[in-house]
Amino acid sequence: MTEPKSKAELIAEAIEALLTNLAGFTFRKTFDHVPKDLVSLPAATVQFVGLDQSFEATGGLASVRWKFEVSIYIDLAAKRPRKAEADLASALISIASAIRSDPTLDGLVELLDLEDGEKPEPIPEAGYYLKTISIVATTEEG
Repeated sequence: MTEPKSKAELIAEAIEALLTNLAGFTFRKTFDHVPKDLVSLPAATVQFVGLDQSFEATGGLASVRWKFEVSIYIDLAAKRPRKAEADLASALISIASAIRSDPTLDGLVELLDLEDGEKPEPIPEAGYYLKTISIVATTEEG
């Protein structure tokens, strides 16, 4: 008998599905871990990184903010950083648009937020451009 999936697993899988079905940008692959070799670019990883909880005055749990780190890997396109930057911008716009279109992940969460992360960084020795963002999913508990 299979064990039921945790809330973190369900949300991570829904974020991966959101990234897989973007309008205007296509990731060739999404991962739940950082792979050893990234050969199919553009790619993304989705990893659970923590949570914050808020409580009601009575002490009961009111909401949980589930935090996921999304790393976006863009082909450095023959050492053309401007092309990689344009592709990254397209990916970010598409992700933001998808979140605006479905801010509850089809009812799984109360609200989904996109938060900017680190400055984009070219990794020439690996052949990709890397940008990390955070996606935060809020659920009502109780």
